[in-house]
Amino acid sequence: MQSPDLMQIIQNILLKQQQMEEKCQEMVEILTELENFLAKSKKENKELMEKGKAQEEGVQINSEEVD
Repeated sequence: MQSPDLMQIIQNILLKQQQMEEKCQEMVEILTELENFLAKSKKENKELMEKGKAQEEGVQINSEEVD
């Protein structure tokens, strides 16, 4: 009689393992999306910073011309 119980326990463990693997795969996909988003944001931020510096230098040059 214990064999069916043991088999049920094993099946439950295998099911839980499969569910955990699926959740881990979902988490990997989410983290990959986040990593890509952060890389894109970092690149955009760097471009904006460079653009801002260029505009700031342009303003300084223009203000020097006025003086």
